[in-house]
Amino acid sequence: RLVVFQTADSYAPTAYLDQDGNPAGFEVEVIQAVDELLPQYEFIIEAVPRESLENNLISKKSDVVGFKMTKAVSETDNLRAGNEQYDTIVERIVILAENVDKYHEIADFAGKTVYCFPDEEHQEDFPLNVYNREHPDNPINIVYLSDPATCVNDLKTGKADGFTRSQ
Repeated sequence: RLVVFQTADSYAPTAYLDQDGNPAGFEVEVIQAVDELLPQYEFIIEAVPRESLENNLISKKSDVVGFKMTKAVSETDNLRAGNEQYDTIVERIVILAENVDKYHEIADFAGKTVYCFPDEEHQEDFPLNVYNREHPDNPINIVYLSDPATCVNDLKTGKADGFTRSQ
């Protein structure tokens, strides 16, 4: 049986495209090991933009998706996700070096614009979402954007004050 596995294409070291354009990372290595253990299945591994993973699964372009698809990330009437996350994520807010003395904690971004990846919008425990719930009178202006190049450019031009980066 053929199984199409999809994961993200730009989230090293978990899931990304290597310099030759091939899927690489921890998730790819896990699926390759599973493929070796289950000869009755043939796995095709694809790395795609992470915002398309859920739609590809629903539309049957893939049979299985990875990339941290846990209940905290995604659960709908059509999908059920695992309960366990296999990695630890530390959120950081990237700022310009010239602003290092200006920002020391999340509260320093109140009233400022911070770009975040779209999947962080629905994570109740995402630090900026928690801050905004606890400080509705002075929230952080969160813009959900998936293009890293735009994040960097807008930070340089002053359109954004920071952007989140998981490590």
